[in-house]
Amino acid sequence: GLALDAGDPDGCLDEAQRIEQLMRDLGHPGPLEGNHCEWPGITCWKGCRVEKIHCGNCSGHLPEKVELEYLWEVSLTSPMLSGNIKAFSGIQQLNSLELKGTEIYGDLEVFREDNLDRLVLADTKITGDLENLARMWLVELDLSGTAISGDLQSIVGDIDRWFGVSQSKGRLRHLKLGNTNITGQLSTLMHFPILIEADLSFTSVTGWLDSRWKNKCKELRTLQLRNTWVQFVPVGEELQRVKDHWTGGRLPIFPKLKELDLTHCPVNSTVENLLLPLAMSQLSSIKAAAAGI
Repeated sequence: GLALDAGDPDGCLDEAQRIEQLMRDLGHPGPLEGNHCEWPGITCWKGCRVEKIHCGNCSGHLPEKVELEYLWEVSLTSPMLSGNIKAFSGIQQLNSLELKGTEIYGDLEVFREDNLDRLVLADTKITGDLENLARMWLVELDLSGTAISGDLQSIVGDIDRWFGVSQSKGRLRHLKLGNTNITGQLSTLMHFPILIEADLSFTSVTGWLDSRWKNKCKELRTLQLRNTWVQFVPVGEELQRVKDHWTGGRLPIFPKLKELDLTHCPVNSTVENLLLPLAMSQLSSIKAAAAGI
């Protein structure tokens, strides 16, 4: 039962009833008794409004609509959980949504007008185009292992005319789109100045390094490009330009890079040319099997 005062002017009883119904829909395995703010996985604001929901073993079904206007963070990761992603659309306060490894389905278009910092939907049945996320100020995006599609460029957002940098994507630090149907250019990553990790493996992304990469992605630690169309090493005049820049010590590319995977990429170059632009990196692991090196 719910141990709250029905006369509470702040509407805490209504909030308690809503979260109780939601947790029953989600198949919460534990007892739902006493103050809802003291239930495992529930965090409240001012002892009343539900702010966070964490449940790794909720194996039920999402309701048609989650009616918790103060909800800030959601993490539901049971492989038995199902339902349509649209249940979380339109929650203005929602900042972080993690449904990794669940049976959740639906189209990314439900987030077209929303703004999240963190969206983790890896290994779900989510579909849709990346362009639906163009308005978001994302810090982390993980859609790996889903049927999403679109051009990588579409998530860059509007370019600031005054400063020449992405207003909405400058905060992106974790980008995981491996094993999806996306396309685009590797150079799109240059729009994310504080990016730490990028996984574009098993996609149709293409491209190579060139002199434009100077002082870009200086925080990048991990770059996964396995089974993409990325050539990585430039050719012809651009290769010579990179060599000229490096000879003068003017081309620091990926100074913090530690892990690089080019397995099954069409690099088709020499070890010397591959390592040339990476001379200032802190590489501890580089994989390039079947890459024509």
